[in-house]
Amino acid sequence: MIDTIIKVNSKDKLLQHPLLKFALVGISGTIIKLGALFLLTDMIGLWYLASYGVAFVLSVISNYIWNSRWTFKNRGGFIKYLGISGVTLSLNLGLVYLLTDIVGIWYIFSGAFGVLSAFLINYTLSRKYVWK
Repeated sequence: MIDTIIKVNSKDKLLQHPLLKFALVGISGTIIKLGALFLLTDMIGLWYLASYGVAFVLSVISNYIWNSRWTFKNRGGFIKYLGISGVTLSLNLGLVYLLTDIVGIWYIFSGAFGVLSAFLINYTLSRKYVWK
């Protein structure tokens, strides 16, 4: 199924730029992350920061697969990608905690802001160290 989607989209010239592809993959990862965050926190009752960590890992796995297959069309090092994601996870958790517990913003909005804040860091480091 992924191959079919990738072949259809690869014909569209607009979708050829890696930054745009990375952003589209990031949007799908954001949907996974925020959906899992809500499910784990509101439906299961897990603490929102623990939920965020689990949701983050789920989105990292999805993003790695899509970026390897579609954005950069090669298998970058998963361990390197995981390391970069670990750095952004640390930044995100701090930001989500600050915005939620200190400022009083709903944890879903804090999580969405965390995603946006890490986008360029993630792209730059991934492009330089994972998918050269």
